[in-house]
Amino acid sequence: MKLIKKTFCAAVAVAVSLAVMLTVSCSTPKIAATVDGHNYTTGEYLAALYNFYSSYMNNAYNQYQQYGYDFSQFDPWSQQMTYGTGDAAKQVSFGDWLTYNTEDSLKTATAVDELLTKNSLSLRAADQTSLTSDLAAVSESDIIKLGFNSDSYKKILTLLRYGTNSLLYGLYDTGGKNAMSDADIQKYFDDNFRSFKIVELPLTDSSSGADLSADDQQKVVDRLQGYLDTYNTDKDFDAIIAQSDADTQAEQDAATATDSSDSTDDTSVASDTGTTVSGQTAASTTANTAASTTATATVTAATTTTAATTAVTTATTDTTDTTTTTEEPTTTTTAAPDTPQEKTDSNRMDIYINTLYTADETDHSFTDAINKIPVGDAQLVKSFNVYGSDGTLSKYAAVILRMDPLADRSIDSASGEKFDYMAAHRDDMIYNCNIQTISDQIKALTDSYKVTFVKAAIDACDPNKLYNANYGVTTAAT
Repeated sequence: MKLIKKTFCAAVAVAVSLAVMLTVSCSTPKIAATVDGHNYTTGEYLAALYNFYSSYMNNAYNQYQQYGYDFSQFDPWSQQMTYGTGDAAKQVSFGDWLTYNTEDSLKTATAVDELLTKNSLSLRAADQTSLTSDLAAVSESDIIKLGFNSDSYKKILTLLRYGTNSLLYGLYDTGGKNAMSDADIQKYFDDNFRSFKIVELPLTDSSSGADLSADDQQKVVDRLQGYLDTYNTDKDFDAIIAQSDADTQAEQDAATATDSSDSTDDTSVASDTGTTVSGQTAASTTANTAASTTATATVTAATTTTAATTAVTTATTDTTDTTTTTEEPTTTTTAAPDTPQEKTDSNRMDIYINTLYTADETDHSFTDAINKIPVGDAQLVKSFNVYGSDGTLSKYAAVILRMDPLADRSIDSASGEKFDYMAAHRDDMIYNCNIQTISDQIKALTDSYKVTFVKAAIDACDPNKLYNANYGVTTAAT
């Protein structure tokens, strides 16, 4: 599935490697680009390059941390990246990919600035606070080493990290020209928000991308039917997720053992289950990525644990006496919080279905499958499609439990007050309902702009050159 990504990024951590990467020579031209009559200095270009690169690396780091991978092994510079979409898509080096996306981001910054001005909007208070915090997190000397100054950095952060945010909420939040009412928000939630748990297995070969044979596909379906039968008996969906993980791992271990024992045979044993990480393969990972609920710290629900009702009896016997000691059952209670908190569940997937597809995609088999399942039911879905970020298609089968979106969301306070999920995620709903409209407005402007880039400046800021520790003189371009 191609996801519509938010156009503002998570907070950036300044890394030493970036200080090496973004060293710029004092001989670079002052102006790097002109977009629809708006000039961007070389320093502002470098700030945009830094913003895009560091956001990308932070996102990669978070994914590696989530799945327990060693981030030190991540080397994007050796990768080929896809730039563009559809017929215009092409494979480019990571350095060129950074350059192209930095150029695009300056066009986006210009469009955001134009739309803010047109609608008489500025950064909202929350975004201004975040911007101030971001700027305070780095010193002038730090960013000078990166090749730009604080003024250039502030301009880029304002437009690229917070501008779209402020534009959207300025138009659609309370008091905006197109403000959503509570009824509008509720309707959007009802129409688009889906909550579910899933056990999924691929129907395509992970290495070749080809469909599994009909017999192998039937084995996948039969395996999933077994999980569904277990759930219908025990009503514990988390248990069948754990069982699926264990079964997949066992198959992979067996395949690895077979391969390693047959050192003279080039034929490898392929698992028909693909790779599963913590109960998630492509479809559930995509769904989880698309979930736009605000991340919260995991909170353990208030529970009462009682020791086994059978007393533990220890008997010590000698020739003259018998001593029996009996321990009473102990009860440990976790106190309810003073204020209600959101209950989290790592196996629960939350998605806004309108954000999962780009406008030109017509295959909605994944969300169609969820929509056909009554709330509270679990069903076997024998086939649905998942699109990768590069547009490649994979087929999956799954057991899906559709859940009441608002059920089991609260860790109640000591006084019995419940967590208000709708209020807590109001911003998410406004954002997801309207981001496509804002994105379309931005794209319409960027497509219309006349853009000129100064080749000498862009060449001097080539990420491949800037990655070299010996390149240039550490002097800021303003």
